[in-house]
Amino acid sequence: MLKLSVVGVHDLGMQDFDEGALWRLVSFRRNHVSYDDPRGYYRDYAGKVPKSDLARGFNSDTSFLLDHYEHSSAYWSLHGEGMQCRWDTAQRAGLLLANYSARELQSMGYPKGKREESARKYLEVYNDWANGLVFE
Repeated sequence: MLKLSVVGVHDLGMQDFDEGALWRLVSFRRNHVSYDDPRGYYRDYAGKVPKSDLARGFNSDTSFLLDHYEHSSAYWSLHGEGMQCRWDTAQRAGLLLANYSARELQSMGYPKGKREESARKYLEVYNDWANGLVFE
């Protein structure tokens, strides 16, 4: 009879994904860990009129509106990009917010034109992490 042993290693890096990152994801869905009430970011209940600090973030590329696709796996994308399914995609489902000011991002080598590309890369890595694709 063959005996097998399984050894599991807990990767502590999986717990605090956003720690030290340029971006942080805010979900408007209550069952997500990163949930925050959308009324803290918008003046209206429908989520179409952003408060002034969020509007400034949209203009300076330090805030991005996100869509969320979920069908066996979950994927976040910048609004209007990614998978757009009328049943499985929630539009305006969250925000991607910079952890630094526009001036700080500029000094770190992320001028306004590079921030959107950085946000896409962050979401790509975040989606892999959130869907368990973290083991090599």
